[in-house]
Amino acid sequence: MRNFDAQLLRLKEVLGVTSDQEVAAALGMTKAAFSERKRRDAFPEEKLYALAARRLDLAVPVEYILTGETEMEHFKRVEGRAPGDYLELTQKVLGRAQAGLTQDEADLLELFRAAPLTLKMQAVALLSGDGSTGPKRKAVKVKGNNNRTAGGTYNEK
Repeated sequence: MRNFDAQLLRLKEVLGVTSDQEVAAALGMTKAAFSERKRRDAFPEEKLYALAARRLDLAVPVEYILTGETEMEHFKRVEGRAPGDYLELTQKVLGRAQAGLTQDEADLLELFRAAPLTLKMQAVALLSGDGSTGPKRKAVKVKGNNNRTAGGTYNEK
């Protein structure tokens, strides 16, 4: 089986669809463009990442779709660590950082901890403002401060 075909089957499974046309629509591609990618055995990874960022409700497991490995399998293979090692380290770091949080912040942290890794990565990408997703920040001068924008960043003169 070609790599594209295996990736396509995993994506169909995750999306709960059966046709290539439904996959193409979910990825924001035309049926013809998707068919051409399939013919060339060139899976549209960039479209998959965009789908994962755009549809957080789906919690698209990008690593699983692309490689067939679950996130934990990938982590164990790449990092050579057991899942417990990672969780223990994360709990220590977050436990120290949690001191001084409001109840809302603590609740949000608990929800984040319970989320799957792909969802966490997508949330971080959205919050980091890396330009790939989310609204664009427009520089607007704040009255009384000519070199500062409404977003808190400085304009170069």
